[in-house]
Amino acid sequence: WQERARAFLDGAIDTLWSERGSKMRQWLHTEKGLNDATIKGACLGLNLADKSEPRATWGLDLQNKEDGTEKKLWLPAGLVIPWVVNGDVHRLRFRRSDPGDGARYVTASGSGTAPAAWGFERAAAAIVESELDGLLLSQEAGDLCTVVALGTATAKPDTATHKALKAAAVILVALDTDEAGAKAAWKFWP
Repeated sequence: WQERARAFLDGAIDTLWSERGSKMRQWLHTEKGLNDATIKGACLGLNLADKSEPRATWGLDLQNKEDGTEKKLWLPAGLVIPWVVNGDVHRLRFRRSDPGDGARYVTASGSGTAPAAWGFERAAAAIVESELDGLLLSQEAGDLCTVVALGTATAKPDTATHKALKAAAVILVALDTDEAGAKAAWKFWP
């Protein structure tokens, strides 16, 4: 999985920084407030078209759909938001440009579920939902606080993140202002 994910991500990064990625880079700048250094540091990429690949080529167990046909690994078109630790790709998450009535965010099978986090050595912490929000907060205030991006309002920190948050003097829970974020924010920390 690691080798396939790295190769896929490298291609997606090249696409984002090509002429074909200029519109997405502009969106990241103007709509999400990210600068080029943050975009590059986060290894963001762009997948121009939906791809379906055999799960076995990614080292994943074979699975069948209800109709008996082989289930494929889906890599949807859109912004590629990986979680890379020490050069290893732990997660491939996609923000679909046109989800229709489907999910805006999709995580590739085989991806890790640990939240993205930056700056665990800080005394204060801020918890947000999306990785893009986390990247912006880290870009603008990463010298002041630990930033944890859960990926969704219903996710909870993994053991390592929980331990780091328990050591924080102050924790700001800043989930999205939608119904899911509001509901989760009030019962986030037991």
